[in-house]
Amino acid sequence: MLDGELDAAIERCVESLALYRGLGSSHGCASMLSVLGQATLRAGRLNEAGRYLHEGIRFAEDLGNNIYLIYFMHSLATLAA
Repeated sequence: MLDGELDAAIERCVESLALYRGLGSSHGCASMLSVLGQATLRAGRLNEAGRYLHEGIRFAEDLGNNIYLIYFMHSLATLAA
């Protein structure tokens, strides 16, 4: 994926996250935070990726969703490597 395409995708995901927040959809937020975490990680925006992933962990814990939790933890491990 070209850098410009990745940046555009991240912008669309940020917009989607805002919509999910407005709807009060915790699952939607968690899902979008996982995509944003991976996309910003791939774009080299490491601080931003960390913020999305840490927020995602809070959603995963609140939802009691261990699948999301494992995913976010794995992504944070990749970030730390």
